[in-house]
Amino acid sequence: MAYIDICKEVWQEILEGFHDTMPSSTIDLWFKDIKIISFKNDVVKMTINSPFKHDIIRKKYLARIERDFSTLLGFDVTVDLDCDERMEEEKKEEPPSPAPAI
Repeated sequence: MAYIDICKEVWQEILEGFHDTMPSSTIDLWFKDIKIISFKNDVVKMTINSPFKHDIIRKKYLARIERDFSTLLGFDVTVDLDCDERMEEEKKEEPPSPAPAI
């Protein structure tokens, strides 16, 4: 399994742990658009599509995300959160998903 895949699994565990302290709506609002780009030299590189969300996450949640990654991986990890507004533009250009069959 590649390191990036391990990081993605750990990220899902971190998000599940957030449910202990915040409602699902808050988790969806702030964290659902974060993408893991790479994991190299103990640095998890993540990106998000909104400058506003980027600033809030960096100020309010980044320390917890780093702590949780470090705890789950068993060594100190730095999280580098970037903002890529192009992601938002690509998201807007995607066709809407079909409604699920009932």
